Formats: sequence, C-alpha cells, structure tokens
Amino acid sequence: MLVSRFPATATRGFVREGGDLECAVCLGVGTEVEVNGRAARFVQRDLDQPCLHHDAVEYPDGEVVLVNDLRPGEVCVVLQLPAVVRREVVPPLTVGDLVWEMTRMHRLRETLRDMRTLEDVAV
Repeated sequence: MLVSRFPATATRGFVREGGDLECAVCLGVGTEVEVNGRAARFVQRDLDQPCLHHDAVEYPDGEVVLVNDLRPGEVCVVLQLPAVVRREVVPPLTVGDLVWEMTRMHRLRETLRDMRTLEDVAV
C-alpha cells in the first residue's frame, strides 16, 4: 500500500499500490504494519472529537503519528491482521417464533403423556 492524499480533501490515507488512488484501503484497529521499514500498529485516537483525524500508526517506542501526517508515496506493508473475537449473535424472537415454540412444546408434552399411557397398558 501507499500513503496517498485524496483528491479535493485535506485527508491522507492508504491506497493499493498500482490501484485506484481515490479508493481507500481500510485497516482494522490493531493491524500490524510496516511504514518505511518501521514496524507499527494501526490505531485510532481522539474518537470523541469528530473534527479531528483519527487514524494513526503507533510505533513500539510509543510514538504515535497520524496517517494524515505521513508523506504521500510512503510505503506501508500489512504484516499481520488483528485477532478477531467472534461472538454468537442470537436474533430476537418474534411472536411467531414464540407461538411455534409453544406449539412444539405442547406436542412434546402430549407425546410424553401418550407414551406413559402405553406403558401403563403394557404393564
């Protein structure tokens, strides 16, 4: 990737080398990158201040540089994507789901009652 200045804006970001210079490459927070031979981690800062640039790279020595302060043409290589913790999302139940589940439970109870009746007859 390369650092690029996007047309008609004061914003800089990453673009694919040899690709469309108006199409940004988005990085996830925690992505490990190398900017001009220096290892860094992609971070976002000052998210509570909407008028500021948020994307930055943080170097191991603690130095944080906004992506907007990098020079256009600087090379950036993705070294490792961040680990993603997946959480199972349970969709909310609808009234129809509840009615179907109650009907299914009612049928199970009837089946169990019928099975007990058959056991009583067999004895």
